[in-house]
Amino acid sequence: TVVIMVAFPVPVMIDPVLGSRVHLIRWCEWTPLAGFMTLMTECIDAPIYNGSRLTHDWKAKFFLAANESLSTLCGLFFPFCPNAFTWYVVMIISCVTYTVILFRYYQKKKAFEKLSRGSSVDEIELYDRSRMSLALHGMCCFIWTGITIMYFVSNAGHLVVPKSWSLFHDPAATMLEECFMDLVAKILYMALIIEAHYAAFDEAKRANRRLAELKNTMSVVWESSSDTIAISVRKI
Repeated sequence: TVVIMVAFPVPVMIDPVLGSRVHLIRWCEWTPLAGFMTLMTECIDAPIYNGSRLTHDWKAKFFLAANESLSTLCGLFFPFCPNAFTWYVVMIISCVTYTVILFRYYQKKKAFEKLSRGSSVDEIELYDRSRMSLALHGMCCFIWTGITIMYFVSNAGHLVVPKSWSLFHDPAATMLEECFMDLVAKILYMALIIEAHYAAFDEAKRANRRLAELKNTMSVVWESSSDTIAISVRKI
């Protein structure tokens, strides 16, 4: 997206209510990105035992991701609103669908507080996945809240601050804000994604944890046994 905006002509429109620039390419990038990041965060979470098997609540996950994409998509619609009434309706829809992620974070936090780390490798792995999913979800809340606040600062700031605050009256203020928040979001989220990978999904570390558990189990069996145990291993 940055390469396209730097190297090629891109459509820029004016918000009919705020009078600020709207860079359509940026919102085309953020709309699928918001839903994908939210869905990926949900998928990292540990599965739920429904009485017969471990499963995921896919409806809740896709519902949350769809709400975040819809909330972001409204930013693309603002410059096309024919009047102030339509603009306010779209803004309300955007804010309402955005707040869904905050309620979801509250639910996940309450559910995580009831979890115990356990002692087996499987229990620890599920606990770590829940912990990292909660951390990523919190990061999503932080990022999207920051983007929302900075949106109003950069787009509506010039309406309330004096002319001496030249940065807010600069037509490029929205571009500066969007580039800054895009950079911050990707750096923070990527750092947590890497940590989540090494904590729960790295195959080498998972194998080492299971071997350590097997070693401890065999040590207990050996110490508790009164007979001699001979183990023969044949390489095929």
